[in-house]
Amino acid sequence: MIINSKTDLMKILVASGSGFIGYNLSKFILEKKFKVIGLDNINDYYSTQLKKDCLKQLKKVNNF
Repeated sequence: MIINSKTDLMKILVASGSGFIGYNLSKFILEKKFKVIGLDNINDYYSTQLKKDCLKQLKKVNNF
């Protein structure tokens, strides 16, 4: 977590941001009005298209 000042939003790094847990955790954090930095290598352990679709949804939110 990084907090720069009282006026800045908390920034939270989510590893595997487009995976099942990371995606849902990111959504939850974004709903709480924090900034999220998602990190993911989009490997092919399961559907890369599904992961890309998750990222598209998260990118619609300004704080992602």
